[in-house]
This record gives sequence, C-alpha cells and structure tokens, in this order.
Amino acid sequence: MRVNYTPEEIAEMHDRNENFNGTRANFSKIKLYQAVKSDLVEFMNMCDDVRMIDGYDPNMKEKHAILWLDFSPAAALNKEETAALTAIMNKADGTVISAVDGHVRISFDINDIWDN
Repeated sequence: MRVNYTPEEIAEMHDRNENFNGTRANFSKIKLYQAVKSDLVEFMNMCDDVRMIDGYDPNMKEKHAILWLDFSPAAALNKEETAALTAIMNKADGTVISAVDGHVRISFDINDIWDN
C-alpha cells in the first residue's frame, strides 16, 4: 500500500466523488458525527498539545464525513487525555494517523452519512 500521497493526488481522489448526490441522511451517523465533534472540542479544551480541530462537515455531495485534530510536533498525553482520545477513536468508524507539515494529524472517519 502506498503511504505518501501528494496534496494534488488527495484532491483528485476527493474530486472523483463529484457525481455522488446523497438523497437520504443516515441520522444515526449524523448523530455520531456530532458526538465525535463534541468530544474533540472537549478533548482540545483538556489537552494543551492540540493545535486545531477541523474537518469536512456532512454534505449531500460526500458519502462520508471526516474530522481531524492537529497536534504539536511532540505531544505528550497524560492518562486522562489518552483515555479520552482512545474513546473518540473507538467511537469513530475509522482513524488515520499521519504527519502533515511538521505536525501529527489524527483523522476520524464517519462513514455512510448519506445514502444515494
């Protein structure tokens, strides 16, 4: 599996979904998205090493939604922060950890928010 994608390649992968147009919202997944987002905000308030939270909100052109948080380059989590982050990871449908422009990013996937 290839691990190093350029920003341009990621944009191309994103744009391939341009024909998707969700017609039915999966409300349990939307609630999951909102819960993960709320938990991330709470986590950011407790952890000084989080730089920012961002993501792609649910919309009818995307089947899935994603949230991420960026850490300082050398983040140290205490026991409570580790437990909170682990709980968020367990709640999301998937988690991706990557290095982006000198910091660590953890992304949280919420799949199948929209049905076609």
